[in-house]
Amino acid sequence: MLNSGVYGIFSKIDDRVYIGSTINFNRREVDHFNKLKLNIHGNKFLQNFVNKYGIENVEFVVLAKCPSEYCIKLEQFFLDNFDNKFNIRLIAESNFGLRASNETKQKMSKVRKGKAVRGYGFTVTEKTKFKMSEAGKNKVFTEKHKQNLKIAAQKRSKELSQKHKGNNNPSAKLDWDKVNYIRNS
Repeated sequence: MLNSGVYGIFSKIDDRVYIGSTINFNRREVDHFNKLKLNIHGNKFLQNFVNKYGIENVEFVVLAKCPSEYCIKLEQFFLDNFDNKFNIRLIAESNFGLRASNETKQKMSKVRKGKAVRGYGFTVTEKTKFKMSEAGKNKVFTEKHKQNLKIAAQKRSKELSQKHKGNNNPSAKLDWDKVNYIRNS
């Protein structure tokens, strides 16, 4: 089942739309909405709209599914055929696989020094570590909470088990074509 293609984030108030392409619709939707909620989205037009009207007034819609190698061309088609866009870039291009130069990396490092950037770039003092440890030790979980954790763990385990069965198992040596070939010979 294809999970790659082109999507739109549509305004429910007017006819504006943000067009994008992805290799994973679910992950991309979550990424957009988390950044919009945290007020750190890279697209200032979309971010300003959400800040003004609220996140409930935008909607993520899958426009077309296609193999990943066609995503950029299909995204360009939609960019050319939608008039009122939030998009900053009007030419579809992917940032996937781009690498920053050493100079750019040094500049980014300099800017982030001393700041907590997603948990990196700062040190936790021994006093803070102690407080975190003590807070964790004193937690009391209700039986209902323990049961919910157990159910969630079982569900995750079952999903992973299903995901890695047969040909999808990374350790699989045979697939059905090879098995049938062996049987027939």
